Amino acid sequence: MPSTDAADAFAGYLDELERLCRAATPGPWTSHQGSIWSASSRNPICDIDAGSPDEYDPDARFIEAARHALPKLIAKVRELQAELEHTESRLARELFEVRQ
Repeated sequence: MPSTDAADAFAGYLDELERLCRAATPGPWTSHQGSIWSASSRNPICDIDAGSPDEYDPDARFIEAARHALPKLIAKVRELQAELEHTESRLARELFEVRQ
C-alpha cells in the first residue's frame, strides 16, 4: 500500500488532470494537417506549427488521442483504487478474525 503522502499527491494529480479535462473544449476532437478540431467549434482548437507533416502529425494525433483517453483512464484509475481499498479492508478484517 502506498504511503499516505504519495497517495494524497497522486490523488491531487488525478484531480488536476480531471479539472483540466473538464475545462478543455468538449470532445470529440479530431486532427487534420496539424490542426486540432472539435465538433463544437468552427475554428481549430489549436494549430501545431512544427514544420513538415512528418513532424506535426504525430503530435496532433497524440493530442487527439489523449483528449479521448484521459477521462477514461482517470475514471479507471479511480475505480481500481476504490476496488483496492475495498480489498485491503476486507483482507484486514479477515486477518483480524484469523488472529482472534
